[in-house]
Amino acid sequence: MLMQPCLAVKIVSNVTIETDITGLDGKLPASAIIMQNGSFYDAYTDAGLLGHTADFNDIYSEAVNEIGKGEIFLRVGEYYLSETLNIPCGISLNCEHGTTLIPCHDFDMIRMHPGSSLHGGIFEPRQLAGFSSSVIYISSDDPYSDYFPAAYRYRIEDVDMWGVNGTAILLDATSTPGYNGENGLGGYICGVTAHDVNVLGFDHGLWLRCDINHSFINGNQFNSFSFTGTKYSVYFDAVDGAKGIDGNVMNDFHVQYMQGMLLAFGISGRYNRLSAMIWDWAPDTAVIFQKDSGQNYALLGVDKSKIVDNGVSELMTRNTIVGYI
Repeated sequence: MLMQPCLAVKIVSNVTIETDITGLDGKLPASAIIMQNGSFYDAYTDAGLLGHTADFNDIYSEAVNEIGKGEIFLRVGEYYLSETLNIPCGISLNCEHGTTLIPCHDFDMIRMHPGSSLHGGIFEPRQLAGFSSSVIYISSDDPYSDYFPAAYRYRIEDVDMWGVNGTAILLDATSTPGYNGENGLGGYICGVTAHDVNVLGFDHGLWLRCDINHSFINGNQFNSFSFTGTKYSVYFDAVDGAKGIDGNVMNDFHVQYMQGMLLAFGISGRYNRLSAMIWDWAPDTAVIFQKDSGQNYALLGVDKSKIVDNGVSELMTRNTIVGYI
């Protein structure tokens, strides 16, 4: 059984907040500082002790409830999670360089909600045998409105993920409600911005899933990703012929082949833009554009013979693919 280190939490109001930045309610966000201290997780506010527990998830939840909206800083150390860590709207979780988060059981490590941010951190489920969940999970279960302001988006940056099985980042639009859910339509995920992400291992690196029931994963931006030893580095999974993975941008992707990798990119949907280098790829196929794809543009650093375009549609033009090695 994994041993859990013990952390202390000190709540400090209005730290590192610029004067021209306000929360969604027009107020300056508060902040929390979490650090290793002794043999328990202790939470402090400016007024004194907030909580005292041996479970990090409990003390994190107390800090979230205390500040409402704002920033939580994890100082360098190892943080053992007993259950999924939810980042609600208005909370930014900031991990100091070298901070490591490790799951104690098989569950999604981080559940992000609209308006949440994650900055930094090493996420290491490879220490857990049989991990089959995801490190970062974003679901269409969260209500979505066409009128959400920009503050209701997702932000991910400067994250390292080390695994064997399971998924690094999963965008899951296979459940309802979600987009216009009151009318019985499916889920909708958009506005994810992720950059400077390093993935080592896992079954899936970046996995986008939607089903045929009016689900959409549109308008997300992914920049500066690297994958090493990931069986399926990037996979767009249109369940039952769904055509809702559209208009996503993947820029400056790097895939380094290692034995056991099966596919660098599997692309479905329309209007997606991809630029990537694929290094030392040994299998016959590195990239597949699936039969429900069309009007995608890809600039790929891999031998053209390793690119398969099965995109066929009477309604769309074919994919534009440039392989330049």
